[in-house]
Amino acid sequence: MAYPTFITDAELETALQAHLKTKNQPQIPASALLMLPACNIEGAKTIGAKLSVRGFTPDQIAAWDLAPEFNRHIGVYWLLVYAANFSADDLWPEKHNVIDELDTIAVLIDGVPVVPGNATADFGAGMLAQDNATYNRQTKW
Repeated sequence: MAYPTFITDAELETALQAHLKTKNQPQIPASALLMLPACNIEGAKTIGAKLSVRGFTPDQIAAWDLAPEFNRHIGVYWLLVYAANFSADDLWPEKHNVIDELDTIAVLIDGVPVVPGNATADFGAGMLAQDNATYNRQTKW
């Protein structure tokens, strides 16, 4: 499923400028400008993939209140890793790496928490239980 970006490329460029403090300089590095659209799309795809695995529908994901903020952070993260040649372990990019937060963050739409709208997403998932020292999966079938 393709998701639209939640911010424009110009908004991502502004976020990168603010992070690199290049607002008063003529331009950000050319390598970052070349990678900017792809990193913006990658941010949206990451949000879509992570939240859809949790069972949220495309409409819920598109309406999520924090989607633009997460798209901005993930886009800057990938720009710093790809275009600025930082490694993923460096402190600057890691400050923007919010990808793992998508696994647990509450999804609010217009300030109201929502539950996943896709009932098939939790097939075969469930808590682990221990019976007679044997682990079994409690599942919804």
